[in-house]
Amino acid sequence: MTYKEYELMCKEMERVAGYDERHAALRQALKKARSGVLHQMQLWGVNTADWKAVDAFCKDKRIAGKVFRQLDDEELQALNAKLRAMIRKREE
Repeated sequence: MTYKEYELMCKEMERVAGYDERHAALRQALKKARSGVLHQMQLWGVNTADWKAVDAFCKDKRIAGKVFRQLDDEELQALNAKLRAMIRKREE
């Protein structure tokens, strides 16, 4: 069996097992969480068009402690809540 045949077989097995659909759903949830956090960052005043600025903001220990792309879904949800609280407190 060639490498290409092996890859095709694995992809077909994943499709039959429903792995593709679960993986797509997880990617979609992560994309939605990232989008929400980026929106809150914009409201806070971070230039989200500059990934260095986004990473610098996230790397602060008080914010997330790691770069944006390394944040998983749970960390993104927690960061979203933290940013909302920060914005709410600033507005008071």
